[in-house]
Amino acid sequence: MTATAGYLGNFKRSKQTSPQAPCGRKRNAIALISDQTRSLTGIAAIRSSDASNATKANKVMATSMGDFVFKSFNQTAIVNQSITGANSQILSINSNIAAVASASAFFGLNPVTNNNTGGANVTTEVTGEGNSFKVVAGGFASVAGTFFVHAGETFSFEFSGYLQMNTSLQNAETQTANTAGRIAFGVYDVTRKPIRLDFLEVTSGLDTPGDRDFLNFQTSGNNISLNPQQTRFERQAGNLEESTFVSIVGKYKTQPFKRDTLLVLGDLALALKPPLAPYMYRKCQLTQNRIPFRSQKTRSQMGHVQPFNAVA
Repeated sequence: MTATAGYLGNFKRSKQTSPQAPCGRKRNAIALISDQTRSLTGIAAIRSSDASNATKANKVMATSMGDFVFKSFNQTAIVNQSITGANSQILSINSNIAAVASASAFFGLNPVTNNNTGGANVTTEVTGEGNSFKVVAGGFASVAGTFFVHAGETFSFEFSGYLQMNTSLQNAETQTANTAGRIAFGVYDVTRKPIRLDFLEVTSGLDTPGDRDFLNFQTSGNNISLNPQQTRFERQAGNLEESTFVSIVGKYKTQPFKRDTLLVLGDLALALKPPLAPYMYRKCQLTQNRIPFRSQKTRSQMGHVQPFNAVA
């Protein structure tokens, strides 16, 4: 295990059952995103209950922001896809509240560099001031790029991403602020049936004033390398204010493939929908002749991160 992997391992947190909160109120952290194919996800929620002795409005805030960018591909995508979604819910009685949820995603050819570029961004922010309200905002953004790699060729790209979350409240007895986020990508061999070759994933959540905060990092295989100077994991815990900041910069590069291979980078569920479907399961017409594809299995090691080397 490298020094970088050991450093990142120190930030892994396990979920714990939270105790009963004062005034009979349970501190339920937001469940981590269940759809594991999404590249980026973010959700933020705040709650303020009635307080008979409240003499002034109490402010509470929760935010979640994530971003991921792919660039410098050595192959050209044959199919580019993206999908986004965002929504918010507000329940209020005599309170001033606001909810913002936005998501964007793109994957296409950069006309300046004539190279594929992909990225996604999710922002969720909720704020409230008053004595009785509940606000929730969430969003997701995903991209999928499909690449045909000839036998003897490699597949490589550079990536960067960040995840930032904040919570703040003024009254731990009557208020809660929760936020969760995820940034991730996967590389899949879909020549015959989908096989995940490599992945990188960061998940985090803040439960204020509860005790279900967590920050998890996972990666696989020797094909992913991180830049230790630009990769940061920071957390600040407290009773009324908490924050998480993650920055990831690195590159992905495979060994030469032994056979012609169809690869998917990103959201596999999105990629398996048309227009990729006609290329699947020995139906590829990527050249004038039908190509007999065979799957290539790659064994990966969990938690092993190679040191970053700049792309020549």
